Parts: sequence; structure tokens; C-alpha cells
Amino acid sequence: MIFMKNIYAILSFTFLMAITFSEATYAQCTSCDVSDPNIAPNTAYTFAAGKTTCFTAGTTTINGDVSFGDGGSICVGSNATLILSANNYSAINSGTFAIGVQGTLKVNQNPTWSGDMEVTIAAGGKMTANTLTLNGDVMKVTNNGVFEPGTLQFSNANAVITIENNGSMVVTNNLNVSSGVARFINSGDLMIEGNYNSNNVSSYINCGIFNGKFNLNNGGQVINTGTFTTEQIDFGGQTLKLVIMELLILKEPLI
Repeated sequence: MIFMKNIYAILSFTFLMAITFSEATYAQCTSCDVSDPNIAPNTAYTFAAGKTTCFTAGTTTINGDVSFGDGGSICVGSNATLILSANNYSAINSGTFAIGVQGTLKVNQNPTWSGDMEVTIAAGGKMTANTLTLNGDVMKVTNNGVFEPGTLQFSNANAVITIENNGSMVVTNNLNVSSGVARFINSGDLMIEGNYNSNNVSSYINCGIFNGKFNLNNGGQVINTGTFTTEQIDFGGQTLKLVIMELLILKEPLI
């Protein structure tokens, strides 16, 4: 029992550090190299390499093709809305591109972001998407606010994926980890209205509240220290591990 309490303490400290770092990094959209760019309709736009582009007020819509510059970043301020409606996205070189959301970010269409990405949604921030495919080698999503993708998926076999949900996250269809090594830590409120589809080298750690279905036919690991409510858990692969330390609520029998 002492060992389990130590685990909880370490996890809680990790989450607190993540929240504190995320908020400090993107607070107030400071250190902007480009502020509120004037982007003509249907015009392609490149977020400059190594530069921070800030949106501080009003609503900005980008309908043309988007390029993410090497080591660049976007900051959406608390009073701003950024709408990305491009069909085509490209990553310039291999540096990590960072997106910080204090206000609202809407990702329309069904894009694939192929470069390395770090997305941070701050407390009070909101990000929505339809089908969003993150296909870089290193992908990190930290949600301290509201994150509402339709479908969120990862398909790069070499990817290292980290998802931390400390706020409210609702996936209205499926969350698909078909390739890569993923670690999802939920200390907030997570709802999957479709399926959480894992693979055999990925793990889900629930320290918060989970509602949804879970597909472990391809293996994977689930550790629950919070409240885990599910209508269905599918088992099929031999390389799976299910550890329940707290409350598991089954609405239907295990499959």
C-alpha cells in the first residue's frame, strides 16, 4: 500500500509540473516575433522558422495551404480565435513546431500534420478539430483546458507520442493509435464516444475520470487509479496488461 501511495504522489507531482510549465510557457503570448498577421483570403501562409507568431485579438481565418517552419511556434491569445481551414499542411525541415492555445483554435477539414509537434492548450483555452492526424516522429499534446477532436489518430510507425489531459477532453468518434509508441496520461475528464484503439506497445494511465469504450485487440496496457466507466473492453492480443487499482464501472460484460 505504501508503494501505491508513492506512485500516486509521483504521478500527481508530474502532472503539477506539466501544468505549471505549460501555463508559464504560453502565458499572455509573450516574446512575439510576428503579431496578428494580415492574411489575405485563400492565400498560403508560412509560419516562419524559429519565430513565434501571435494572434492576440479577434478572429483570423487561414484558408490557404499552411507550412510550419522549423522550430517555429503559434500562440493564440486569450482574446483571439484562430481558424485553420487549409487542406494541405507541410513541415519545413525537422524541428519541433509548437502551438500554444490560450484562446480558441479551430481546425477544420481533415488535415494531416506530418512534422514534429507540441500542442499545449492552457486553462481557459479551447481546441476543436474534425479528423486530425498527427504523423510526426515526436508528438506531444498537453490539454489543461478543453480539447474536442472528432477523430484523433497517429499512424507513424516511428512516432513517440505523449498525451496529457489535465482538463476536459471529448473525442466524438475514435482515438486511434495504430502505430508508434504512445503514452496517454489522463488526470482530468476524458470521454471517448467511439473507441480508444490502442496498439501493443502503448499505454493508457487513468488517474482521473474515463468514460468510453476501449479496444485492446492489438494489445497495450491500461492502468487505472481513478474512475473508469466503460460499456465495452475488447480483448484479443496476448501483449496486453490491465491493472485496476481504483474504481472500474462496467455497463456491459467484458469481451
